[in-house]
Amino acid sequence: MTTPDALRRVRRRDDPTLDAAAQITVDYTGGGDYADLIINPDLAGPDAIPGYKIRAAIAAALEPLRRYNRTITRRYGTLDRDQGQFEAAMEKVASEIEQLVHLTPTRAAVPDLPQPPVTPAAVRDTLLPDDFPEVDVLREAGYRTWQATRDATDAELRALPGIGTKRLEAIRAAQQE
Repeated sequence: MTTPDALRRVRRRDDPTLDAAAQITVDYTGGGDYADLIINPDLAGPDAIPGYKIRAAIAAALEPLRRYNRTITRRYGTLDRDQGQFEAAMEKVASEIEQLVHLTPTRAAVPDLPQPPVTPAAVRDTLLPDDFPEVDVLREAGYRTWQATRDATDAELRALPGIGTKRLEAIRAAQQE
């Protein structure tokens, strides 16, 4: 399995003098959006390190949005309320992405999805072909087969969007072919 690009942009180093278990900063100066992850191995156990790497990868992935925000702020100024909303939204996105990542089951835990039932040839042959007049409108309204369009009254079909007298005549003519 290859390492995702986002995790390749995380540079990790250990620093036992760090006051916290981990510190994440993003280096946006080179355009590569690398995250620097500093770990205090005395405070962060080995089981916590993958989670810190994911947080650092998320921070690096969100950096282009932050960079854009900084550019707009420099160019046009800022409104405290808008800036606060932006920062809150970025924190929420990072938190929700992290939650989703941690909820992702392993391949062994993912059940196989049931296969769709095979449509018998007799039914498949009665589906409306793609070149049938007004086929998209008919399909959207639930008329997917020749029989369904035959059973529909003229009034029911003319009630569909875009089907008037001429298009109804084209539908009825196609049914006779």
